[in-house]
Amino acid sequence: MIGDPTNNRRLLIHFWGGVEPCYGVEVRVVETSTDVKVTVLGGTPPDARDKACVALAKYYEASVDLKSPLGTRTIVVMK
Repeated sequence: MIGDPTNNRRLLIHFWGGVEPCYGVEVRVVETSTDVKVTVLGGTPPDARDKACVALAKYYEASVDLKSPLGTRTIVVMK
């Protein structure tokens, strides 16, 4: 997870997950004056529970826009 070098109000997030439509992701961000806490939640969406799914991993890239520039704030990955 890094700040976007071309936009100081955006984070770039890279992670591994399952394949669609059997896998979904939600990214949550909480900003304070000193840090940006990021939580990436992944799992099976409710409408995919009865589908046949393959067991493959896929590399994802997502971006999240911040309310304020990242500046010197610390990025904290929440678990």
